[in-house]
Amino acid sequence: MPWGTLLRSPNMWAIMCAYFTYVYCLYIFLTWLPSYLVDARGFTLLKVGFLASLPLFAMVIGDTVGGLATDWLLKKTGNAKLARRAVAIVGMLGCVVFIVPAALAEDAYTAVYCLTGAGFFLECTIGPSWAVPMDTGGKYAGPCPG
Repeated sequence: MPWGTLLRSPNMWAIMCAYFTYVYCLYIFLTWLPSYLVDARGFTLLKVGFLASLPLFAMVIGDTVGGLATDWLLKKTGNAKLARRAVAIVGMLGCVVFIVPAALAEDAYTAVYCLTGAGFFLECTIGPSWAVPMDTGGKYAGPCPG
């Protein structure tokens, strides 16, 4: 494994930054969302059980859509870099477009719907995020150190 080459690669640093951004947002959805809906938005625990699942359900759909979109773009253009970047950029921008209004919305249900949209777009990035290291690493993608 050429660790020096990987650590000097601007692509690898871009991949790590993108993954950090993704994981940070995912962490918020997985750990903070239920208490936020109770404490800040005033939902009962019973309603939170359903409402907190909406963004997670949308995330499952986003995983699939992002993977299919990057594969479709790759087949259409033959350009892996374009296919991966386009889907990841649309996913991250889509997440921002929904998460900002979620924070600013006065209506609690509007906030939940916006968080659902943000979760969908966030997860659209995971297909390209898994494909890029394989594209970049070539024969070194996925080996165990040792």
